[in-house]
Amino acid sequence: MVYISGNNCAGVVFLKEKGMGMVFIKLFLLLVSLVLLPDFVFAYDQFDKMVCDAMQDKNEKEKCLKNLTGDFQEFKAPERKQKKTTSGKYTVNDITVYGEMEKYKYEVVKMLNRLASKHPKCKQRIARFTAGISDHLGTPDNPSFFVQCGKGDIPEVVRFTLSDIRSGYTPQPKKNISKSKARDICREEVYKKVTIPSSVDFSWFNFGYVAKPNGNSVASDTFHAKNAFGMEFKYRIYCIFDEERLIDSYVKKER
Repeated sequence: MVYISGNNCAGVVFLKEKGMGMVFIKLFLLLVSLVLLPDFVFAYDQFDKMVCDAMQDKNEKEKCLKNLTGDFQEFKAPERKQKKTTSGKYTVNDITVYGEMEKYKYEVVKMLNRLASKHPKCKQRIARFTAGISDHLGTPDNPSFFVQCGKGDIPEVVRFTLSDIRSGYTPQPKKNISKSKARDICREEVYKKVTIPSSVDFSWFNFGYVAKPNGNSVASDTFHAKNAFGMEFKYRIYCIFDEERLIDSYVKKER
């Protein structure tokens, strides 16, 4: 197909030509093309030739055919810059791009598609708009990213780095810390927080442990300890884990 200027001579067809039905249809299509294409550029096909053949005036007919066969400078539609795409269910339009994410959006989407096919929780559901870049994890050369996966009220936060994306690694589902290990770490925190560590006396039967399906766990324990004035009180400590990593702990006085 050849593209020519919008000054196509097909527009000079008048009522005296033959094949008036086809001519009017063609004129209508030309008007539509001029409205839809502001650059006044359209392609000719066999329909244009039929319009030329319908002309009674020999000179006008030859002029029309000449225009169709290349007397006008051929117009080549400009190539549109193709957007970079990724294969898979998700594209860059499915995530929220902000700040540093602009640099890595295609690579992050690549990981989302990998997770969607290989990670058990992400196979269920990916909360794609939660995808982001971490402010406190990773390094400038190897930033860390995250996204929430899974169904229900307790999603799993899946973390991955730039090197994970480029190496083809797929993060694995999180595993909860064991009950015994959580108790040991939580009790170590008690000794760090109290004023007089030697005064600590743990209860035997008040240790609690809850493991959540997203890899987070919460451990709690009660104990007695003395304050700076030598007065003894009962306390409870809460420890929150992400897999085997302690992410927070706090002590509350019991009544």
